[in-house]
Amino acid sequence: TRMSEVMAAVKEHKVEIRALQAEATSFKRNLQLHQKRLDNLEDRSRHRNLTISGFPEPDRKYAAMLRKQIIEEPIGEKLGVVVNSVERVHRIGKKSHDKAQPVIMNFFDYLNEKLKVLKNCHKLKGTPVSINHDFCQGTLAKRSKQWSRSGKFKARDHKVSLDYDKLRVNDDVYEWDEENDCLKCIRSQVQRSSDD
Repeated sequence: TRMSEVMAAVKEHKVEIRALQAEATSFKRNLQLHQKRLDNLEDRSRHRNLTISGFPEPDRKYAAMLRKQIIEEPIGEKLGVVVNSVERVHRIGKKSHDKAQPVIMNFFDYLNEKLKVLKNCHKLKGTPVSINHDFCQGTLAKRSKQWSRSGKFKARDHKVSLDYDKLRVNDDVYEWDEENDCLKCIRSQVQRSSDD
């Protein structure tokens, strides 16, 4: 009859729709995996860089002057770190009237000088200048989402820090779950103690 034909066609379409949904989900997962790998590669290519925000922008832009100013003022005077292995210093981003363009700084000596600068950044607290790792946009977005959700842990006096694209809460490690748009615990203190 006509009704049974319609029902059979609907069933057939449901099966096709489920197959297409499964395929779309698979494509989405593959795309997320490739994006994660791409972000990782980009971050690795930036591992010798630091970004400096809030450093005043003079009327003229001379790279040699900027290099000297950055090395002497925030890094030398305020942080007390001597750096000799700076390969390149230049401003990035679009010029804005209300805030200075960030500065990117590339080091030859990643292990000694760059890390020494980062370890002393707490001395810049209360100043308009901040110094950070140079991460790609994908990693910055993850870090921002993680940090915005870390308030509940801080409210309970937990020790909270960002480590690359992971959030550390005491001894637990969280990552950002793109699919569910939330934090996901990937290693907890309870798991480690039961594994020992």
